Order: sequence, then structure tokens, then C-alpha cells
Amino acid sequence: VPRVERRAEAIGREIAADYSYLVVRLGEQLLGRLWNRIYDGVAVRGAERLQALAKDNTLVYVPCHRSHIDYLLLSYVVYRVGLTVPHIAAGANLNLPLVGGILRRGGAFFLRRSIKGDELYGEVFAAYVHEVLRRGFPMEYFVEGGRSRTGRMLPPKAGLISMTVQSYLREHSRPLLFVPVYIGYEKLMEGGSYTQELAGAAKRKESVWGLLGAIRDLRHEHYGEVGVSFARPIALGELLDAEGVRDMDNWLADKNLRRRTLTELSRQIAERINGAVHLNPVAVVATALLATPKHAADAAQLADIVERLLRLAAQARTAPEAVATTVSGVEAITHTARLGYLQRQSHALGDVVMASDDAAVALTYFRNNVLHCFALPGLIACLIVQHGVIGKTKLARLARELYVLLESELYLPPWRAESMASVPVTHDDGETGDRIAGGADAALFPPFERTLATMASDGWVRMEADADVVSASPAGTDAAMHLELLAATIRPALTRHALMLALAGRAPSGEQSREAVESLCQQAAQHLAMTHVFNAPEFSDRSQFRSAFDALLRVGLLQVDSADSVHYGPELKARADEAAFLLPPDTRAAVLRAAQRRPGQIAATA
Repeated sequence: VPRVERRAEAIGREIAADYSYLVVRLGEQLLGRLWNRIYDGVAVRGAERLQALAKDNTLVYVPCHRSHIDYLLLSYVVYRVGLTVPHIAAGANLNLPLVGGILRRGGAFFLRRSIKGDELYGEVFAAYVHEVLRRGFPMEYFVEGGRSRTGRMLPPKAGLISMTVQSYLREHSRPLLFVPVYIGYEKLMEGGSYTQELAGAAKRKESVWGLLGAIRDLRHEHYGEVGVSFARPIALGELLDAEGVRDMDNWLADKNLRRRTLTELSRQIAERINGAVHLNPVAVVATALLATPKHAADAAQLADIVERLLRLAAQARTAPEAVATTVSGVEAITHTARLGYLQRQSHALGDVVMASDDAAVALTYFRNNVLHCFALPGLIACLIVQHGVIGKTKLARLARELYVLLESELYLPPWRAESMASVPVTHDDGETGDRIAGGADAALFPPFERTLATMASDGWVRMEADADVVSASPAGTDAAMHLELLAATIRPALTRHALMLALAGRAPSGEQSREAVESLCQQAAQHLAMTHVFNAPEFSDRSQFRSAFDALLRVGLLQVDSADSVHYGPELKARADEAAFLLPPDTRAAVLRAAQRRPGQIAATA
């Protein structure tokens, strides 16, 4: 027992923060100078709400994770708005000589990357988390577990969230609020390494020398503006009540209850992070320019598209707490060029703005930061472009069937939200009654209604109110060009889902493993990117196909048995045909060819 106690004490010292107000104060002064040197400014949103809530609630900050700068930036912002700097869960890889001690005094406590098999370490870490929360100290951890290399939210990890819930159930004297935090950049210090890692390079190991080199590089770079938004908090007590969690006993006794509650809490955190997105100039310009065939556009037309995208996001409210840039389209392009992403070429018929292949790859990261804002508009645009003329009811049904596949990947609000209300209808016999909205009534989903109405009022599409019909403008018009560009924003994601649907059904049900399907999808995507789709490394990133597979599991199109074999029913082929139909003819043909090849053929051609 003494030996176990000594080891537990050593683990505790390895984990624990050593909070120092002096270090926090000095850090604020030094970081303030650094931010003023490298950034145009730090735009903060939602802090006033926290200042009122912090008095009576324990706050747990759960930000997205884009950069190592996140740790320092969030602590700096929290301190500057008059709140207590949180205890921050940091990876043990940052516990470097000298640096680790400074971080500890700034509030960092350290967690090993893997604690599997070390039960004592897990117990000590959970006890430390509980003690911090029991005393009412604010805490911060990155729910994604690591930094996103693609710019999308990574699937939340349940470990620390579960420890927080158990700590609350075990003992609490104050309500606990999860505070989702969106952090958005216009340029990343790690941008080059992310691209290399997605292309297959090994992840760089942290070191003191690497950190010093990064700081040296910071002094000579300009990184634009940073956006930090504190989203609407999630009251843990209310969520537990809604999920039927009464106390620690029924939490520990019911595995399904734990899984369901943690899944819902994780989803709400990720959705609210995305809902507080900063639509900065770089992200919106990237969204517009990367949708063009050659990543080049007439400067005046590009400026117009940027402004139209901003209006669409604001009026459709696809991200309810989004913060949008107020600069004009021309100013957004100029700003993006100043950060080194764009080139401008003069021409007698109008200047052309373009991005080199390397710059275009870098811009995919920032497009992905905001892609969820344009997923539903892009999906609607794809359907209208391909059909030409389509009834609104059919449009809503098809949009819903494909939207649910994107929910998990982009953490979109569930389509069922607000669409399950009872609505009055008149039956064939003339009697008036109620029915539950859903299925054929999918058009009652408010974001769909707002998005379609905004697209019609701003000239993206045409609507015949009496006939309940939606149509594209004639080919060759500016409106048709705008609609095609909007559709192109979401086509890479739809192409991945079309690949997953086609390849999951390429062999008889039960004859493929999940790992084999995901591997085939990645290989097919790599080949497709070389021949038909913009060859950005993130397109064939394995994590994207894991998300796509999870989406198919969630909606019941796929099932996996205890042997990891994949099963499906006849509906899978219909969904595969619908997804493939939205792709350009050459891409559609390439997807179908991949599905018809024998397993070895894809690997041989990739």
C-alpha cells in the first residue's frame, strides 16, 4: 500500500497545476504585446453573458482546437474580460523542460495521451478533476482531443466530459455550465505542417527548440484577426434531468444511459461551437474562390459572391450565433491577398484574382471552418441545379435525406429540431385534426424554410408561389452561375458520401468489414482527387470517412455486427443513386467505376 500511495502522489505531482497569479499577470502583459505585433486584433463575442453567470456557476470552457496558440489566447481573453483564468487540461507532450513549469503556473495541468491499462493514473486524474470542480474553479479542455488538421470540428472525445459529469453527480455546491468556445484564425502558425501531415508526413514532435523557432517565426509574420466567441452555455443539471439521469447510482448502473447522455452532451457542445462561428474575410473568400473550377475569378464577380454568401448566412441563420465580417467584398479580397493567399492579375476586361495550388490547399482549412454555414444552402443548390425545376415538397424530402448524412460530419442542427411539432391539417373528409410533422412534412424544418426563402429573395433561385415550384435561372445568366458556385461549395463532402454509399454496397451484405470499407473509400478518394476533384489532402483524410460511416450507422442505412461485418438493406442503393445524381457527370462516372471494381483494383490504381 505505501508503494501505491507513493506512486499515486508522484502521478498527482505529474498532473497538477501550480497556479501563480504573478505568472498569470506577467503572461497577460507579454501576450498582449505579442498579439499586438502579429494580429490585427482579437474580436471577442459573448463575454458579457459569462461575467454575469460566473458569480453563481462553475464554468467549464470547451473550445475547438485549431492551434497551440489556443491555450494562451483563451486564457488571455478570459483574464482581460475580468474572469478567473481556468485550469487547463494540456497534453503531457507540452510538459517540456522550463516550458512545462511556466504553463503549470499559468493554470495548466497535464494529461497523458493514453492512460489505457493504467487504472491508478485514471483514478488519480479523475480525483484531481473532481477536486478542481468541487472547489468551484473554472476549467478548460479541448473536447476534440487534438488540433484539427482539416479545419473541421473533430468528433468530441468523451473522456473528460464523462469525468466532469461524474464529478458533478458525486458532489457539487453550484450549478455547472459548459461554455462552448469558437476560436477562428485567418492564418495559422502550424498551417504548413498540417498540410504535410494530411499528405502522410509524420506528426512533428514538440520540443523546446521547435517552440523557440516558432516564436522566432511569429515575430516576422502577420496573422490577420482572431475571433473568439463564447457560445450559449449548456446547463449540465438541466441536460441530465432531460436525459433521465437521477444520481450517481443510476448513472453507473445504466451503460446505455451513460452512452446516450454523453453522446447528446458532446453533440450539443460541438453544434454550439460551430453555431458561434466567425465568418472572417479569409474564410468567406476561400469558400467562394475554391468553388470556382480553376480557383480564379473576375475580381468584381468574386467580391459580389462574397457579399452574397455573407447575406445568405446572416438571413438564413444557419449558424445562430455567427459573427460576420462587416467589410465589403472588395475589402475582403484585398485583406486575403495581404495575408499572402491570393494573386491579382490585371486585364483589360477586368482584374482576375487567383490562388496558386499551394495557396488553394491552405485555403481549404479556412473554408472548412465555415463550411457548415453553407451546407444546407449548398445542398439545396445542388438539388435545384441537377433537377432544373423541382417541387418544394420533393426538394425538402431529398434535402432532408442527404442533410442527415452531413449532420455528424459538420455538427449541424438535427433536421428533426422544431419539425416534430403537431400541426393542423385538413383531411380528405374535410375534418380538421393534428398530425406530427416529419417525413413528407420535412419542409417544416425552420432552417430549410429560411434558407430557401433567402435564396429566392436574393435571386439565387426562382420560386413560383402558387405552383409551389422552385427552379434555377436560365443557363448563362449570372443567377445560374451563382447557384452553380453555391452548389460547388458542398460537392466535395457529397462526393465523399457518394463514395461511402457506393463502396459500402459494392459487396453482398455482411461480406465487408468496416475497416475495409473505410480503407477502400480513402483509396478511391485519393485516386478521384488525382483525376476529377481538387487534389487537396483533406479530401481523402481517413477521419472524414469515419464520420461518413458513423452518419450512415446513425440513420440506419448501415449496421455493424459483433464481428465488424457491415450489413445493409435495399434502401442503401437508392440513397447511393441520389447522392451520385448530385455530382457532375464525370465525377459521378468515376464514383460508379470505383464501386464496380474488385477490391484489389482500387488499391492498384490508387
